[in-house]
Formats: sequence, C-alpha cells, structure tokens
Amino acid sequence: MPFLGNQPVEGYKSVAKQTITGTGATVYTLDYKVTTASELEVFVNNVRQEPEVAYTVSGNQITFTDAVESGDDCYVVFQGRAVTSNLIESQNIADGAITAAKLDANAVPSDIVKSAAAPSSPADGDLWYDTTSKVLKVYNSDESDWEIVGAQVAPFAATGGTVTTSGNYKIHTFTSSGNFVVTGGETKDIEYLVIGGGGGSGGFSGGGAGGYRSSVSGESSGGGASAETPLSLGAGSYSIIIGGGGGGYTNGGNTTFHTITSIGGGKGGNGDENGYSGGSGGGASNSWAAATRSGGSGTSGQGYSGGASTAFSGTDGGGGGGGAGGSGSARTTKTGTEMAGGNGVASSITGTSIYRAGGGAGSTRPDQGGGGLATQGLGYDQAGGGGYYNSTTGQDGIVIIRYAI
Repeated sequence: MPFLGNQPVEGYKSVAKQTITGTGATVYTLDYKVTTASELEVFVNNVRQEPEVAYTVSGNQITFTDAVESGDDCYVVFQGRAVTSNLIESQNIADGAITAAKLDANAVPSDIVKSAAAPSSPADGDLWYDTTSKVLKVYNSDESDWEIVGAQVAPFAATGGTVTTSGNYKIHTFTSSGNFVVTGGETKDIEYLVIGGGGGSGGFSGGGAGGYRSSVSGESSGGGASAETPLSLGAGSYSIIIGGGGGGYTNGGNTTFHTITSIGGGKGGNGDENGYSGGSGGGASNSWAAATRSGGSGTSGQGYSGGASTAFSGTDGGGGGGGAGGSGSARTTKTGTEMAGGNGVASSITGTSIYRAGGGAGSTRPDQGGGGLATQGLGYDQAGGGGYYNSTTGQDGIVIIRYAI
C-alpha cells in the first residue's frame, strides 16, 4: 500500500563494519562520523572494548588507550553514525530569501570590515558589511566601486546632451541647458567640467573667462586649484543650466550642473573703470589721462584676475581679461601689444586636449596695440570677449560629463 502521513526527513542506512589494521599507533580514522563512543562496538582479538575507557571518539577519529599492533584482530561495528546533514547548500536557497533584516552585523565573519563608511584603499574582491544599509558589499576594481553582493542592479545608463565615446569613457556634452538623466540603478562616479559664460569686453579691456571647475584626475581646476572630487550619482534627473556669454559691458552667466556652479566671467571696465569680478576677472580700462585702474578679481578655485591699465595721455586702452589658467596682462605702455588675456586650461575630458576658458585680450586707441582677440589668451573655447574699439561678446559656457563604461 502507499505511504500514509508525512514523508520522514531522516534517512537510514544498514549497520556497517570496519576492520582496523594495527600499526602500533593509538589513533585511527573511522569510515563514518559518530557522536559518542557508545555508538560503536569495538573488538580487539574478539574481546569487546569498554567505551570511554578502552577508547574514545571524536567525529570520525577513534583513539585507543593501548596501541593496536599489526598482529591484533581489530574491528568496529557502527551502531550509530551520521546519515543526514543539516547544512543548507547554496543551491537550495531561494532567490531573495536573504533580506537586510535577516543580516546580523554581529554574525559577519571577522575578516570582513564592518563600518558605516567604506574602507579606504580597497583591493579587488575585498568585502565590506555596510552597517548603515545592512548589506554586504564587494569591491569591483574595474568599476572602482562597492557593489552589493548578489544584487541584481541594472547597469548604469544615462541620457542628455550630445553623447560620444572615447576609450573607456562615455561623454555627454551640453552647450545648452537641459538635464543629465541617469536611468540605470547603479551608482557611478561622474567626472565633470563646468565652465561659466565668458564676460563681455569693455571698450578696450578684455572680458574675463567664465569660472572653470573640473574633477578630471590629473588635471587642475581654474585658479590653479587641484581637481575636485567626482560626483557619485545614481538614478535621477540632474539639472544643467548653461551660462550665456556676456555682451558688451556685461558679465557672463553662471553655469550649473547639479551641485556644481561656475561663476560667469567678469566684464571688462568701460571708459575709466576697474575690471569687474567674476569666475575670472575682467581687464581694467582708462582713457587719455585718467588714473591707473585695476583688473577685476577672479573667484577662488575657478579663475584669475584681469589685467590693470596704466593711463597715458592721448591714448585709450585696457588690460586683458583673466583666464582659468592665468591672470590677464596689464597695459603698461602707451602703444604696447602686451595686453593678452590670461591663459585657459587644457582639458582632455573629451579625449582630445583643448584649451578652454581663456581671457579676452585688451587693446589701445588710436594706435591699436594688443589685438582684442578672444583666443589670444590660449582659450579657444568658452573665452571672455576681446577688448577692441567696439566691444565683443564672451562665449557661452559648457558642461561636459564623463564616466567609465
């Protein structure tokens, strides 16, 4: 007839016998594990031995009080032995069965770091139990990131701007306002270059470059500052506002990406004026016999100051605008050609080295020294406006984002 009732969970095996060949030793290995000496019947030369007196057991090891010699007839009868195991094998654990609530920080092995903050200088494969989120994470050196052990996280994906690829990086370039939208669930370190709009020139003074902030490793930010820390971003939409270039006698607009703001460039002084402050400062301006004027100040960590201008009778003139990589040159002679804008900074965030955020150059009248070119300060992109007989407009700002793929 069929079996009635609950199926038994235990398994059963027949009584087993093992012959022990003596070697003069006292310790021998059993074929099966047992829990107590009484679970064995042990015979030496057909004489049954007393448990815990003539022998003891531990797991699958039997230890005799007296050595068993090669001529002894010794055998063991297993009355009890391990036939089942309570160990849970990994293939029998259902997906999703382990939850954060079931993880106990006190149960984490001692060789796994337990802390609220990620361990510093990790190596590939290091394990970290995050005591804040109550999850176990493993370090992936290819992604330079801690990943949840066993988690099925969607790969990082993002949209927005003009998307290109260079080497192991995907690059998003924004020349107009928009949103950087992360659609994947994974969190990544995001490198950025954020430049404000260039300042407009004065009548003869150069406009300052927009503020320059970069997190690209090995490159500097504006004003000689070190590269900033990349942003760690997960799924979500992150606003981008591009600062416009300032028109004649107008500061450039601020550029923002999420929490990063680069100040617009300072406008050049007009007539008898100091330069104006901004991401980089605008150059000073004076006319005929007016007093010497000072260049505008740059913003710390974003750019340099504009150049001063010395007055000379019968001649108008102005200093160069400050750039992300250097101060604008001052006007120090009546008809000089030294009023270059401050240099920009070369960045390879797109895979190609390009100078950006240079100051506009100053000029003089009527002798027309200088040159008034926005590119004169090694700032071929996002430069301040160049001072000339007629004012010129600074270039618009930009946001460039990249991440490893």
